[in-house]
Amino acid sequence: MNTHTERTRSLPPLPPMRNRWLRRIKLGPLLVLALFAVFLCYPASLVMRGFVSSAYMKQGEDALMSGRWNEARQNYNAAMDWSLENETPFDQRWNVALQSGDIEAAVTDFSAVIAAHPDRPMGYCYRADAYRELDRNDEALRDYRACLAHNPGHIWQQVAQNAIRTLTRPAK
Repeated sequence: MNTHTERTRSLPPLPPMRNRWLRRIKLGPLLVLALFAVFLCYPASLVMRGFVSSAYMKQGEDALMSGRWNEARQNYNAAMDWSLENETPFDQRWNVALQSGDIEAAVTDFSAVIAAHPDRPMGYCYRADAYRELDRNDEALRDYRACLAHNPGHIWQQVAQNAIRTLTRPAK
């Protein structure tokens, strides 16, 4: 009768030197430190968004004053992406469209912002204005309703409601 059993070889325990520092680390303080770092970094990221948006706005203004429409347009588009609540980049992009007469490009740019940030109302509000300028009233009406659905500020809420009333009023 063979009583020989095969033993599987397992890894040896960690050497005592490596094992000591693992025992000393307490998980609680490490988690508190990680949460504290996140708490400090989150507001900093919001501030940095504002700085980056402002830099693009400044470059856009310089290009607009020099009549470089495409460069101004690109800078305002970048500022729209970086800006969370600031309406100014949208307003300036719309200003470029009106001055250059290229309303269709504004529709494309506002559509890109909506695709990237579907929960922000400003893209819908300004695209609705662009559609209205192009006499594409059904699309404008759809975007004014989308603008309202995304809780715009008080002024845009009034603008969208008035535009919806005007566009849905029966022709006389």
